[in-house]
Amino acid sequence: MGLLQKVQLRFATYRALRSARCQTLERAAQLGFRRILVMCYGNIYRSPLVAAYLRRSLSGQDGIEIRSAGFHPKPGRRSPDDYVGHVRCLTGLDLSQHKSRVIEQSDLEWADSIVIMDRHNWHAITGLGRVYEAKVVWLGAFLPGGPLEVDDPYGQDVQRVLELVGMAVRAAESMSAKILDAVSESSQKIH
Repeated sequence: MGLLQKVQLRFATYRALRSARCQTLERAAQLGFRRILVMCYGNIYRSPLVAAYLRRSLSGQDGIEIRSAGFHPKPGRRSPDDYVGHVRCLTGLDLSQHKSRVIEQSDLEWADSIVIMDRHNWHAITGLGRVYEAKVVWLGAFLPGGPLEVDDPYGQDVQRVLELVGMAVRAAESMSAKILDAVSESSQKIH
């Protein structure tokens, strides 16, 4: 990558981060959130946790589907045992049967919203086609006053892993509440 490309990428990232919280909340109000794709790099930490949380909290809602995937080119990897244990202890969710998936074009086309964790996910999504950028919502944007990016627990010490699990769960809880509010408003309009 040449110097000009690096500068352009940094500028685009700066613009994306600057507007991400506002754009995410606007998109959350507009998107149907019927087909939710939760993304992170490896699909063994953040995205399976958030997808499992959303599945549990939205389980009674007809027509809502949730998938998770990642960019790391090795499918079938399991979440690490210690992480599975932390998640189970903190949330009651069981990730022990999760196996990583690599993002496919059909996932991007299927999704009406793509939940991302950080700028690296944003770069990867926009690199797959600008059309998908309009579907992007940043998980951290659902944390009022919190950080926009939810860091990857990979290689972090236990305390940081626990903090990141808590952050991801709080953001997913807030996102779930917004989806449930939208579903409730929608059903009230029908009646």
